[in-house]
Amino acid sequence: MLAFERTVQRATHVDVDRPADLVAELLADGDVREVAWRGGTRYVARLGQAALPETPQKKKRVVRRGGAYIITGGYGGIGLVTARLLAERGAKRIVLSGRSGPDADAEKVIARLRESGVDVGVVLGDIAEPGTAECLIKVAQEGGKRLCGIVHGAGAIDDRLIADLGPDDLHRVWTAKVEGARRLSEAAWDVDLDWFVMHSSAAALLGSPGQGAYAAANAAIDALMAHRRANGRPGITINWGTWSQVGGAADTSVTVIDPISPAEGAEALEALLVHELAATGVLRFDPATAVGLFPEIRNMPYFAALTEAADEAGGDDAGDWPGVEALKDLAPDAARKLIAAQVRHRIAAVLGFDPQRLDPAVPLTDLGLDSLVAVRIKSGVEHDLGLTVPASVLLQGASVNVFEEWAAGELGLADAPAPTAVSNAESGYVMPRDAAERLAVRIFEDVLGLDRVGVTADFFAELGGQDHQADQIVALVAAELGGDVTRGELFEVPTAENVAEYIRAADEEAARQTVRPLKPSGTRRPIFIAHPAGGTTACYRQLIDLLGDDQPVFGLERFEDAPSVEERAARYVRHLQEAQPEGAFRLGGWSFGGVLAYETARQLQQAGREVEFVALFDAGLPLPVDDESDTLARRFSAFADYINETYGLDVTLTYEELSGLDEEAQFALVMERAAPLVDYIPPAALTHQLTSHQDTRSLEAYEPEPYDGRVILYYAPEETPWAVRDARYVLDGTNGFGGLCSDLEIVTIPGVHHLNLLDPPGVDVLAAHLAGRLAGRRERDAVRTPTTAR
Repeated sequence: MLAFERTVQRATHVDVDRPADLVAELLADGDVREVAWRGGTRYVARLGQAALPETPQKKKRVVRRGGAYIITGGYGGIGLVTARLLAERGAKRIVLSGRSGPDADAEKVIARLRESGVDVGVVLGDIAEPGTAECLIKVAQEGGKRLCGIVHGAGAIDDRLIADLGPDDLHRVWTAKVEGARRLSEAAWDVDLDWFVMHSSAAALLGSPGQGAYAAANAAIDALMAHRRANGRPGITINWGTWSQVGGAADTSVTVIDPISPAEGAEALEALLVHELAATGVLRFDPATAVGLFPEIRNMPYFAALTEAADEAGGDDAGDWPGVEALKDLAPDAARKLIAAQVRHRIAAVLGFDPQRLDPAVPLTDLGLDSLVAVRIKSGVEHDLGLTVPASVLLQGASVNVFEEWAAGELGLADAPAPTAVSNAESGYVMPRDAAERLAVRIFEDVLGLDRVGVTADFFAELGGQDHQADQIVALVAAELGGDVTRGELFEVPTAENVAEYIRAADEEAARQTVRPLKPSGTRRPIFIAHPAGGTTACYRQLIDLLGDDQPVFGLERFEDAPSVEERAARYVRHLQEAQPEGAFRLGGWSFGGVLAYETARQLQQAGREVEFVALFDAGLPLPVDDESDTLARRFSAFADYINETYGLDVTLTYEELSGLDEEAQFALVMERAAPLVDYIPPAALTHQLTSHQDTRSLEAYEPEPYDGRVILYYAPEETPWAVRDARYVLDGTNGFGGLCSDLEIVTIPGVHHLNLLDPPGVDVLAAHLAGRLAGRRERDAVRTPTTAR
C-alpha cells in the first residue's frame, strides 16, 4: 500500500525469524518489496496466474448433505449468494449472523430457503464481541447436527489515505473483519470442519491506494488462515474483486477491476473448495489499464507477470517520454517542455480526458479530482519524475499549469521558460457541446489534420483551411447525411458550429419519421436502434458504418410529446410490426435509447413476437431516491455550476433556493436564471438540453419489469469526467439490469466512458462484437472470464 501512496520512499516488507537475515536484506538493496526469511532461506512474493487442477470425473462434494454451515455477514448480498449455493448443494442447516436483523430483501431470500427445506437460523450480534462466535456454533450444532463449514464475510470498508488514518478508522475496519475472524477461529479450533473460508479482498492481494486499513485488515485474515493451516486446521482465503449487484463494494468503481456476477462468484467459490486452493484471488482484471494508471508497478518484481501481460496488450503508452534521467542531457527549455507534456498526459489519462482537450488553467478539483484520484495522479507523476508529490499540491486548487510549474521547480528548472499553454477561454477554444458539433469537429479535424478544432474557429482565417479542403468537407457531410449539400449553405459561416446547425436541421427533418431508414440496404435481418435522450438516431452514424455494407439499420425516433417509457414502447411496437410483419426483431440503443429498446422488446414478446436480442449501449436504470424534489434541486444546482465553469458565466442558482419547490417551479427558476445562455450556445443546443431533461424524467419515472430474452450490455467502465453528478446514476456493473435479465451478457469496452462510447476507439470495439452477433455468432465466453491469481 505504501508503495502506491508513497512511491519514492520504496517501502519494503521484510519478515524474518533471525536478526542476521534482516541485516542481510538491508545490505542487499534489491528491488523486491515483499520478502520472508525462514531458516536462512529467502522467499520473495510474486503475483501469478493460478490454474485450477483438472476436475476429476467424480467431482468432489463440497457440501455434506444434512450438514450445518455458518455464514457471518450472512444478510449481505455475498452472504446470501453463498447461502443459496450451500442450500442447492444439500446443506440442511445454515446459520446466518449479523449485527442487525436482515432487511426486507434478505428476508425474502431466507423465506425461500426455508420453503426449500433448509433450516435457516438467524443470530443477531457483533461477531467481534465475546460469546457471539460460540453462540453461532451452538445453534449450528443443535440437535446433534455436524458443523461442516464456516464462511466469514463480515467486514466494513472505509476509504482513507494512510497519512490520514487514525485509531478510530482502524478500529472501524478491523473490528468485524479481523477481531471477528480471530474469535470465530478460536471458537471453532477443535471443531472437525471440512473447510473454513475467509471472504477476503483483492485489496490485500494487489494493494489499493486510499484503502490502507481495509487492505491491512484483509491481509491479517489471510495470515490467520495461513496460521490455521500451519497448525493442521482447515483454512482457505479468497481475495475477491468487486461483485456486481451485491456486496459492500457493489457500488464502488474500480478502474482496473471489472465486477464479476453473483453466478460467477458462486461458481468460483465452489471450484476453489473442490480443489482446496489455500489462498487465491478471484477478479476480472485489466493489466494494461493497471500499468497505465499505476506505472510504478513496473519497478515492483511482485507484479512482473502482470506487467508482462500489459506489454503484450500494449499497455502504458507513455508517448515520447524519455525518462527523467534523459532530461539532464537536454536544454532547460526542451526539458521543461517534455515535463509539461508528460504531466498533462498522466493527469488526462486518470481524469479521462484527451490530453489536447484538457484545459491547463482549470483547477483539477473542478475536473473531478478527489483524494483517491489524486493518489493515482501522484503515483504516475512520481514514477515519471522521481519526485515525492504531496497530495496537497493537487488538492489545493492546482491546475495542470500550476502543477507543472511546481514539478519544474523541484527538478531545478524553475528558471527555464515555461511552455506556452493557455486556457480554453484564453485561446478562444470552445469544445463540442452535442453530437452534431462532435461530428462537425471530427470532420474538420480529419480534413485539416489538426488535433483540436474549436466549434467557433473560422475554417479559413483561423484554421488555415483551403478551398479544396472546404470541398472535401462538403462531400463528407453530404455522405454522412445521404443527400445533396452545397458549399454556400455549409460555409455561409465557415465554422464547425454552423456545419453542426446544418446537420441538426437535416437530422430534425429525417427524424420526423418514427421508423427512420438509417441504412435501408442489405440482405441481413435489420436492427432497430432507439434515439438517446433529447437527440436523434443520427448519433449512430459511425457505428452503422462499422457494421458493414450488408447490415440494414433503422432508427426509432423521438415522440415530441415525450410520453412515458411504457407508452413510447407501445407506440414503437405498433410501428415495428408494420415495418417488419414477420421474423425476429433485433433492437438496440445508447443510453436512454437502450432502455426504450429494452421495454419495446418486452412488449413485443408479450405481443407474441420473437426478439432475437436487445443490445444496450451503456444503457442504465436509475436508482430510486427517497426525495425526488431534493434530488432535482441538487441536480439543477450542479447544472448551474457546470454552465458557469463551461461558459464563464455567473448564474446564481443554489440548492437552498430550489429545495422545497415542486418540479415545475424548480424548472421554471432554472430557465429564468439560465437565460444568458442564449448568447453563448445555439438555440438547437438549448432545445437539446430541454428535450434531454424531458426524456430523463421519463426514464426516472419508468418502472422496469423482468425480461427473459437475450440482452447484451456494452458497458463503459470509466466515469464521465464532465457530467453533472447524480446519486441515482451511480450504478453497478450491470447498470441495474442484473436483477431483471435472466440471459444477460456483459461486454466491457475498456477505457471509455458513457459519452465517448460511440466515438473511436470504443465504437470500433463495440461494432466488432455487435457485428458478430448480427452475423449470428454467439460466443458464450465473449466476456473475459474471472482471473484467478495466487
